[in-house]
This record gives sequence, C-alpha cells and structure tokens, in this order.
Amino acid sequence: MTETIQDIMYDGEYNYYGLRVVGDALAVGQVAPNSREWDDGELTGEDLDGASAIALQTDDERIIDRATNRLAQYHGVQVVLLGAQHSEEGNDPDELVMEDAVVLAAWRR
Repeated sequence: MTETIQDIMYDGEYNYYGLRVVGDALAVGQVAPNSREWDDGELTGEDLDGASAIALQTDDERIIDRATNRLAQYHGVQVVLLGAQHSEEGNDPDELVMEDAVVLAAWRR
C-alpha cells in the first residue's frame, strides 16, 4: 500500500492527498461522495463540502504509515487514496475535507 501511495503522490497530479475508509466500495476514478457532518458523535443530517480524509502532507513512508495506522479506528470495507485540487481543514487532527475528491487507489480491508 505504502509504495503505491508514494508512486501516485510522486506523480503530483493533485494538490491534496488523503486516506479514507468507506462503507461501500468505490472504484478507481470515481468521485467520492461528500462526508456527513458529526457533532459530539451524533450525525447532524448535514453533508460536508467534500470527502473527509486523513491528510497525507508528504510521500514520506513514516507519514504514510502513521496515517494508515490511524485508519484502524474507522469501520468500513475499503481504504481509498483520494486526490483533489481543493480542500479545507476538517475539525479532527490531520483531517482534510477534499472537494470533488477522486479515488486514485483502493484496497479491501
């Protein structure tokens, strides 16, 4: 997984990259659906302006490994690498809300 992520990030097609766990499998090339907004562990009924992901600021192996380890806290069937031209900071540490995020790679859990 790490080597694939590094190869994709090295190509530099997008300004922002992030990892996300999804409940329904997504295909490479598909635009990820917007994430739902949570407040104190409760769904608000609102959508964010993009897909929430753990930010990958660099293609450094240690950064990628730390991000993939953090994915263990999320439930879902697939891990996806997302790329986007625009994003904003999320509420959680290292969270990006990625606008029109494209699935660049996917791994079954």
